[in-house]
Amino acid sequence: MTLRVSIQKKIGNFKLDASLECGEETLVMLGSSGAGKSMTLSSIVGLTRPDAGEITLDGRTLFDSKLGIYIPAHERGIGYMVQNYALFPHMDAAQNITYGISRWESDKKAHRQREMVELFSLGGLQHRRTRELSGGEAQRVALARALAPNPRLLLLDEPLSALDPTLAGELRRDLKRIQRELKLGVIFVTHDHEDAYALGDRVAVMDSGRIVQTGTKPEIFRTPATLRSAQIVQTKNILLADVKEISKDSVILNINSLTLEAQRNDGIKAGIKVYVCIRPENISIIDPAFEPIGIHNTIEAVVLDELDLGPKHIVSLRTTAADVNNTFEVDVTDSQFRALDLSPGKKMGLRLWKHNLHLIPA
Repeated sequence: MTLRVSIQKKIGNFKLDASLECGEETLVMLGSSGAGKSMTLSSIVGLTRPDAGEITLDGRTLFDSKLGIYIPAHERGIGYMVQNYALFPHMDAAQNITYGISRWESDKKAHRQREMVELFSLGGLQHRRTRELSGGEAQRVALARALAPNPRLLLLDEPLSALDPTLAGELRRDLKRIQRELKLGVIFVTHDHEDAYALGDRVAVMDSGRIVQTGTKPEIFRTPATLRSAQIVQTKNILLADVKEISKDSVILNINSLTLEAQRNDGIKAGIKVYVCIRPENISIIDPAFEPIGIHNTIEAVVLDELDLGPKHIVSLRTTAADVNNTFEVDVTDSQFRALDLSPGKKMGLRLWKHNLHLIPA
């Protein structure tokens, strides 16, 4: 399965200019609300007609503005699930599942319905109306309906946003299993970086109508290509620094009186300014009573506050150097938080690991 998309669409002051490819994988489109993610899906499935460009699926042209080709949605063979599920309230679960295959022969349709009921563990729910289904059950029915026609490509628009964490976790596992079993191409739209971590084989970062970076999860989250990409993927700690010198494998950075060492990046030259990006899970909080501060990328900081999320805490700390005055956000486990007694006002140390510092030319 290979999907290729290169489209443009202008609505008011918003311009979509999106290019992407998807194979037999889960491609997560990650971006904030209004970035153009849903419009891109709507264009692929055939509910929105782009102004220009082309869309092909397995070599078949679905849209080509120059050739005047526009295959309608019901002929594209693409499964599509919108954010609110759009189940038909006058139908029961079984009727919703078979809606897209209503013209199939009765025996074939009944067999496919049974397959979908088994695949999504919907036994006993077939004759319930949509108002009698829980949120998780309705979601599984909507997915079963999207997959009943046996599409090669499945498009999912924010499918986890209305679910509680437990149900969202279950659906993530279901989606990974289904993608593997059915050998589908899946495009999954979300603004949640945890969804991207959990589901994506590759991630496409979208901002203001454009896909600004596509890559594997390590590429996207550890080495964002631009400042905006870094912000979208939740790189909470971004510092502006001067490149002081470059050696064979290191870059020496100055942030006023603070000196840091990073691994050498291609395109980084002495004398330029760079953004130093450090993910909150990649900073270590250390106790200055046991480890020296001021060498090997360690700096003194004071605890400002913390957010208790149960298994982990998000701790905010500010450097004590008057001419630096940077605030860092650090993720720590609950056991680490309690062992270090990270109460507000306590002086601690931060270790910014050399290999975890990613540099973007400013």
